[in-house]
Parts: sequence; structure tokens; C-alpha cells
Amino acid sequence: MSIAEAAPIELAVEALESDISQAETQTEPVRFQEVALSALSNVARQAQNRLLAPLERTAAKLRKAHQARELADVIGDALRPAHHKL
Repeated sequence: MSIAEAAPIELAVEALESDISQAETQTEPVRFQEVALSALSNVARQAQNRLLAPLERTAAKLRKAHQARELADVIGDALRPAHHKL
């Protein structure tokens, strides 16, 4: 992961810490838990999206390569009888 990709996650972690600090000053423990869990969930979702995007692109490339190989096999199988007739 490059620095540019990590920057939004770092900012999200800072926002998480800020939200938790603000929630700690409130007297309602339930509200603090809600804010902390929500902020943590947002950071986790951003991190997951950052990690999954490259994997999804790689999977798409692999699917295309596999499809091309299957097509080449079909073409090869179709040409094989014609080659033997020559």
C-alpha cells in the first residue's frame, strides 16, 4: 500500500480517536460505545475497501487470462483436425 493510499486511512484513524475523545467526555456510557463502534466500523470498512480493490482487479485479470486460455484451447481443438488433413 502506498503512502497516498494509506493517507485516508490515517485520517480516518485520527477522526476515530477524536470521536472517541469527545464521546468519553459525555456522561452516557452507551453513547460512548455507539460512537466508538461506529467510528471503528468506518475505519475498518475503509481499510477493507483499500485492501480488496487491488485483489478484485487481480482476480478480474486472472479471469480474463483464463477465458483467453480456454478460447485458445477451443480454437486449437478446432484447428487440430484441419491440420491433420493437410
